[in-house]
Amino acid sequence: MRNLSLIRKVVSLLLLICFVLPLSKCESAKEPVTESAEKPVTAKAPVKEIDKDSVYVDGYLYPYKLAQQGWNRIQEGTLGFGMLDLLEIVIVFFLPFILLFVRENPQTIITAVASVFVGFPLFFWVFFWGNPEWGGILAVICWIVLLVISLITLFEWWRQRRRRRLQGLA
Repeated sequence: MRNLSLIRKVVSLLLLICFVLPLSKCESAKEPVTESAEKPVTAKAPVKEIDKDSVYVDGYLYPYKLAQQGWNRIQEGTLGFGMLDLLEIVIVFFLPFILLFVRENPQTIITAVASVFVGFPLFFWVFFWGNPEWGGILAVICWIVLLVISLITLFEWWRQRRRRRLQGLA
Protein backbone atom coordinates (compact mmCIF):
# COMPACT_ATOMS: atom_id res chain seq x y z
CA MET A 1 0.00 0.00 0.00
CA ARG A 2 2.94 2.29 0.59
CA ASN A 3 4.07 1.92 -3.00
CA LEU A 4 0.57 2.83 -4.18
CA SER A 5 0.70 5.99 -2.10
CA LEU A 6 4.02 7.00 -3.66
CA ILE A 7 2.70 6.28 -7.15
CA ARG A 8 -0.41 8.36 -6.39
CA LYS A 9 1.78 11.31 -5.33
CA VAL A 10 3.95 11.13 -8.46
CA VAL A 11 0.94 10.82 -10.77
CA SER A 12 -0.79 13.76 -9.06
CA LEU A 13 2.27 15.94 -9.60
CA LEU A 14 2.45 14.86 -13.24
CA LEU A 15 -1.18 15.93 -13.70
CA LEU A 16 -0.28 19.37 -12.35
CA ILE A 17 2.50 19.59 -14.93
CA CYS A 18 0.07 18.48 -17.66
CA PHE A 19 -1.90 21.70 -17.02
CA VAL A 20 0.67 23.62 -19.05
CA LEU A 21 1.40 20.94 -21.65
CA PRO A 22 -0.46 20.61 -24.97
CA LEU A 23 -3.31 18.10 -24.95
CA SER A 24 -3.86 17.84 -28.69
CA LYS A 25 -3.02 19.53 -31.96
CA CYS A 26 -5.59 20.71 -34.47
CA GLU A 27 -4.16 21.45 -37.91
CA SER A 28 -7.10 23.61 -38.94
CA ALA A 29 -6.58 25.95 -35.97
CA LYS A 30 -2.96 26.66 -36.85
CA GLU A 31 -2.08 29.93 -38.50
CA PRO A 32 -1.19 29.52 -42.21
CA VAL A 33 2.49 29.88 -43.01
CA THR A 34 3.30 32.27 -45.83
CA GLU A 35 6.18 31.71 -48.17
CA SER A 36 7.46 35.28 -48.14
CA ALA A 37 11.11 34.28 -48.52
CA GLU A 38 10.51 32.58 -51.88
CA LYS A 39 8.13 35.06 -53.49
CA PRO A 40 8.34 38.83 -53.37
CA VAL A 41 5.24 40.43 -51.93
CA THR A 42 3.67 42.81 -54.45
CA ALA A 43 0.48 43.56 -52.59
CA LYS A 44 -0.26 43.61 -48.94
CA ALA A 45 -1.82 40.30 -47.93
CA PRO A 46 -4.92 40.45 -45.77
CA VAL A 47 -4.06 39.95 -42.13
CA LYS A 48 -6.02 37.24 -40.42
CA GLU A 49 -7.28 38.34 -37.05
CA ILE A 50 -6.53 36.00 -34.21
CA ASP A 51 -9.55 35.19 -32.10
CA LYS A 52 -8.70 36.10 -28.51
CA ASP A 53 -11.22 33.55 -27.24
CA SER A 54 -9.56 30.68 -29.11
CA VAL A 55 -8.43 27.75 -26.99
CA TYR A 56 -5.58 27.03 -29.40
CA VAL A 57 -2.05 28.39 -29.35
CA ASP A 58 -0.34 27.71 -32.69
CA GLY A 59 -2.74 24.84 -33.27
CA TYR A 60 -2.18 23.24 -29.86
CA LEU A 61 -4.91 22.84 -27.26
CA TYR A 62 -3.72 23.82 -23.78
CA PRO A 63 -5.68 23.28 -20.54
CA TYR A 64 -4.88 26.77 -19.27
CA LYS A 65 -6.53 28.19 -22.39
CA LEU A 66 -9.60 26.07 -21.66
CA ALA A 67 -9.66 27.55 -18.14
CA GLN A 68 -9.32 31.03 -19.61
CA GLN A 69 -12.22 30.31 -21.96
CA GLY A 70 -14.33 29.21 -18.98
CA TRP A 71 -13.45 32.40 -17.11
CA ASN A 72 -14.34 34.49 -20.18
CA ARG A 73 -17.71 32.72 -20.41
CA ILE A 74 -18.43 33.57 -16.77
CA GLN A 75 -17.58 37.23 -17.41
CA GLU A 76 -19.82 37.27 -20.49
CA GLY A 77 -22.76 36.06 -18.45
CA THR A 78 -22.99 32.39 -19.44
CA LEU A 79 -22.38 31.24 -15.89
CA GLY A 80 -23.43 27.62 -16.41
CA PHE A 81 -21.04 26.82 -19.25
CA GLY A 82 -18.19 28.81 -17.73
CA MET A 83 -18.51 27.10 -14.36
CA LEU A 84 -18.71 23.71 -16.08
CA ASP A 85 -15.49 24.43 -18.00
CA LEU A 86 -13.66 25.53 -14.87
CA LEU A 87 -15.01 22.61 -12.84
CA GLU A 88 -13.80 20.13 -15.46
CA ILE A 89 -10.32 21.70 -15.47
CA VAL A 90 -10.11 21.70 -11.67
CA ILE A 91 -11.25 18.07 -11.40
CA VAL A 92 -8.97 16.81 -14.16
CA PHE A 93 -5.74 18.59 -13.26
CA PHE A 94 -5.94 19.84 -9.67
CA LEU A 95 -8.21 17.45 -7.71
CA PRO A 96 -5.66 14.60 -7.43
CA PHE A 97 -3.07 16.97 -5.97
CA ILE A 98 -5.59 18.52 -3.56
CA LEU A 99 -6.64 15.04 -2.42
CA LEU A 100 -3.06 14.26 -1.37
CA PHE A 101 -3.76 16.31 1.76
CA VAL A 102 -6.82 14.19 2.67
CA ARG A 103 -6.85 10.83 4.45
CA GLU A 104 -6.73 7.69 2.33
CA ASN A 105 -10.38 6.64 2.69
CA PRO A 106 -12.03 9.76 1.23
CA GLN A 107 -9.15 10.20 -1.20
CA THR A 108 -9.74 6.79 -2.75
CA ILE A 109 -13.52 7.13 -2.93
CA ILE A 110 -13.42 10.66 -4.39
CA THR A 111 -10.82 9.64 -6.98
CA ALA A 112 -12.85 6.62 -8.06
CA VAL A 113 -16.04 8.71 -8.42
CA ALA A 114 -14.22 11.60 -10.12
CA SER A 115 -12.71 9.21 -12.66
CA VAL A 116 -16.18 8.62 -14.06
CA PHE A 117 -16.69 12.36 -14.62
CA VAL A 118 -13.14 13.01 -15.82
CA GLY A 119 -13.14 10.38 -18.53
CA PHE A 120 -15.34 12.04 -21.12
CA PRO A 121 -13.90 15.59 -21.10
CA LEU A 122 -10.32 14.37 -20.98
CA PHE A 123 -10.77 11.88 -23.83
CA PHE A 124 -12.69 14.51 -25.79
CA TRP A 125 -9.93 17.12 -25.40
CA VAL A 126 -7.14 14.69 -26.22
CA PHE A 127 -8.54 12.35 -28.87
CA PHE A 128 -11.45 14.16 -30.53
CA TRP A 129 -10.26 17.78 -30.77
CA GLY A 130 -7.26 16.88 -32.86
CA ASN A 131 -4.21 14.68 -32.91
CA PRO A 132 -3.15 13.60 -29.40
CA GLU A 133 -0.05 15.29 -28.04
CA TRP A 134 2.25 13.96 -25.34
CA GLY A 135 0.75 16.17 -22.61
CA GLY A 136 -2.71 14.79 -23.29
CA ILE A 137 -1.53 11.20 -23.48
CA LEU A 138 0.34 11.65 -20.20
CA ALA A 139 -2.80 13.08 -18.57
CA VAL A 140 -4.90 10.13 -19.77
CA ILE A 141 -2.31 7.63 -18.50
CA CYS A 142 -2.15 9.42 -15.14
CA TRP A 143 -5.92 9.23 -14.70
CA ILE A 144 -5.95 5.56 -15.68
CA VAL A 145 -3.25 4.89 -13.07
CA LEU A 146 -5.23 6.83 -10.44
CA LEU A 147 -8.36 4.83 -11.23
CA VAL A 148 -6.50 1.52 -11.03
CA ILE A 149 -4.94 2.51 -7.68
CA SER A 150 -8.36 3.46 -6.34
CA LEU A 151 -9.89 0.19 -7.51
CA ILE A 152 -7.05 -1.83 -5.97
CA THR A 153 -7.49 -0.01 -2.66
CA LEU A 154 -11.27 -0.50 -2.71
CA PHE A 155 -10.79 -4.20 -3.44
CA GLU A 156 -8.36 -4.51 -0.52
CA TRP A 157 -10.89 -2.84 1.81
CA TRP A 158 -13.62 -5.18 0.63
CA ARG A 159 -11.36 -8.22 1.12
CA GLN A 160 -10.36 -7.15 4.65
CA ARG A 161 -13.97 -6.50 5.60
CA ARG A 162 -15.03 -9.88 4.23
CA ARG A 163 -12.21 -11.61 6.09
CA ARG A 164 -13.20 -9.93 9.37
CA ARG A 165 -16.81 -10.91 8.87
CA LEU A 166 -15.86 -14.55 8.18
CA GLN A 167 -13.60 -14.62 11.25
CA GLY A 168 -16.46 -13.28 13.36
CA LEU A 169 -18.73 -16.14 12.23
CA ALA A 170 -16.17 -18.88 12.98
